Amino acid sequence: MNPIEVIAVLFALAILADVIWVMTQKPSKIMGVVKKVYPNTLQVSAVMVVVLVVVGFFLLKEMTVAQIAAAALFGMVLYGLILVQYPNQLIKISAYVLKNPARAYFPWLLFVVGAICVLVSVF
Repeated sequence: MNPIEVIAVLFALAILADVIWVMTQKPSKIMGVVKKVYPNTLQVSAVMVVVLVVVGFFLLKEMTVAQIAAAALFGMVLYGLILVQYPNQLIKISAYVLKNPARAYFPWLLFVVGAICVLVSVF
C-alpha cells in the first residue's frame, strides 16, 4: 500500500470504530470522554495540526493542491450534512463563534493560506 492508501484505510477504520462506538455506548460514557478531551483545546489543536501536516505532506506528494481542496470540500459538505441535522445547536455555536472570533483565527488563517495556494496553483 502507498501512503495515501494507508491514510485512507486508517480514516475508514477510524470512522467505522467511531460509528460503532457511538451506537453501542451509553451517551453518558461518550460525554465523559468528550468532556475530558475537548476542554484541552491547546493539546487537541496541536495534535490536529500535526496530523494535518503529516497527512498534507503525503497528499501533496500524490495530488495537486486543487485536488486536495476539492476533496476537502467533499468532506466538509459531508460533515455539514451531519451538522444541519442539529439546527438549534448549530445556530448557538455559530453565534458563539461570531462573538468570539479570535479563537478561530488560526484555523481561518490555514483556510486562507490554502485558498491562496489553490488560486496560485490553478491560475
